[in-house]
Amino acid sequence: GASAAMIAVIQASIMIWLGSAAGRLMGWTSTESFFVGAIVAISSTTIVVKAFNQHGVKGRLRDLVFGVLIVQDLIAILLMAVLTAVSTGAGVSPDALVTTMVRLAAFLFGIITVGLLLVPRAIRMIAGLNRSETTLIASMALCFGAALLAKHAGYSVALGAFLSGSLISESGEGRRVERLIEPIRDMFAAIFFVSVGMLIEPQLVSKYWVAIFVLSSVVIVGQTLSVSLGAFLAGKGIRTSIQAGLSLAQIGEFSFILAGLGVSLRAAGEFLYPVAVSVSVLTTVVTPWLIRSSDRVASFVDRKLPHSIQTFASLYGSWVDRLRAAPEQASSG
Repeated sequence: GASAAMIAVIQASIMIWLGSAAGRLMGWTSTESFFVGAIVAISSTTIVVKAFNQHGVKGRLRDLVFGVLIVQDLIAILLMAVLTAVSTGAGVSPDALVTTMVRLAAFLFGIITVGLLLVPRAIRMIAGLNRSETTLIASMALCFGAALLAKHAGYSVALGAFLSGSLISESGEGRRVERLIEPIRDMFAAIFFVSVGMLIEPQLVSKYWVAIFVLSSVVIVGQTLSVSLGAFLAGKGIRTSIQAGLSLAQIGEFSFILAGLGVSLRAAGEFLYPVAVSVSVLTTVVTPWLIRSSDRVASFVDRKLPHSIQTFASLYGSWVDRLRAAPEQASSG
């Protein structure tokens, strides 16, 4: 909720600035640099989900990271509208930006409201038939249907698919459906990683290796620090904040979309797409190691921090918790 939104906004703002600064330092145009900033600001849901499942990450950290990823996807949709306006020379007016946000909010409200009335009941009824193949087909149909609806509305297919999964979870049959679709999920994950590998062009990688190395460093260091800062300010504590930062230090599918948008609008050179793919591959390779070592790194940093900072962090976290609990106590009273 609010914590994830706060973290994602802080993280995205810092990463857009860092990416744009890196692009300008490498001599790229201001528009190309803006696209680079947007590309390095969005982490990969597919990669994080796969890595978390492999390493058995559960609980509060998983919920926090997934919440940030959801908000990042919404930010990416807004960035697509802004980047399109900038690339076509129309500029970004406050009215247009507000209109885009209102349309997005209306779409989410409509899908969630109607979905909560229909989907959980339908899934429970279908699951009550005790036919695994029927439940599987119905769940997949809902997933692709919601993705297609989101695409026709001008948004990401990933957003529609996510919403369908959330609605299925509300039925109480989420665990059962998850077990049924696991083989299909793994198949699509394999296709995703194979397709990413096929997008790598060795000649362009060798030509732009400096840019790839610089942007990969910006992603790993910048994402870790910006997410950690946002999580700490949201009152998540030092350990959880660092773990979340290390978990989100990569880019993925939305970055490809943004890079492809820049190339198709002729706002950026042809090099932008293969550079984005190469940065994604490098950061993907280190992501499992970062997630696996996040607990040790967080514990080490927590131990080495001066006592005064640890005390401040503890008091700050307690203060945020009291602020968060105040509205709940008022409503219950």
